[in-house]
Amino acid sequence: MNTKRTLTRFVCALALLMLAIPALAQGERGSAMLKAGSGSITVDYGRPSLQGPAVQGRDPLTVLDVGSFWRMGKDSATTLNTPVELTFGTTKVPKGNYTLRLFKASADAYELALTPSGGDNTKDAIKVAMKKASAPQALDVFTIELKETPGGGTFDLIWGTAHLSAEFQISK
Repeated sequence: MNTKRTLTRFVCALALLMLAIPALAQGERGSAMLKAGSGSITVDYGRPSLQGPAVQGRDPLTVLDVGSFWRMGKDSATTLNTPVELTFGTTKVPKGNYTLRLFKASADAYELALTPSGGDNTKDAIKVAMKKASAPQALDVFTIELKETPGGGTFDLIWGTAHLSAEFQISK
């Protein structure tokens, strides 16, 4: 009888573990990469996920207060490394390592804040306006993408139904 009970507990524990694995995988780190010059622009970030039917299919960025920053991810800071200078509109971002945050400038306006390594988040951040649109398909897991365009690329942030993007040019 003890053997049967032990086997039943083992099977139940195994079943719970199998159910937990997808949830644990959602907390993994993500990365985005785009070839630039002799190297690559890279972004490293945590991937939080929306949980439950009440939040799925919504824009989770609406909960940010106007004038506040979000570190764009889960666990440790989101980082960008670029081996080349980037130009977002008229804003130049020198090559180097940056910590990324999202700034909510108004109810529907967001800015990408890039702080150089070792810099002060409030004084040294370079802010770049982001365009807001509805994502073509809602994503429950926070995602950052770098997409190539002629002469540069786009930085895309997608979560729930929110899609923020910023176009950039790569200096040669």
